[in-house]
Amino acid sequence: MLVELRCADCTIWVQAPHTRADMRELDRRQAEYRTLIVAEYERSVAESMETLADCLALAFERDLVSADDFAPRGTAPPGAVRRAG
Repeated sequence: MLVELRCADCTIWVQAPHTRADMRELDRRQAEYRTLIVAEYERSVAESMETLADCLALAFERDLVSADDFAPRGTAPPGAVRRAG
């Protein structure tokens, strides 16, 4: 099989002959590495979310967050004085 490969970084195209066995091995490796990348991505996201949740919990404990912090931007709570700025 004549396969065209493109480098994602420099966008150079290369044509190279490969056997069907080579292509099966490439597919197998790509699937394996994709599984590893997805697992690491999910672990990283979960770790990040846990850290953010810990920070928010600490802010609640220290009474640094109120309902006003979750109001849509551009709105002020009743009785609040808006400052020009």
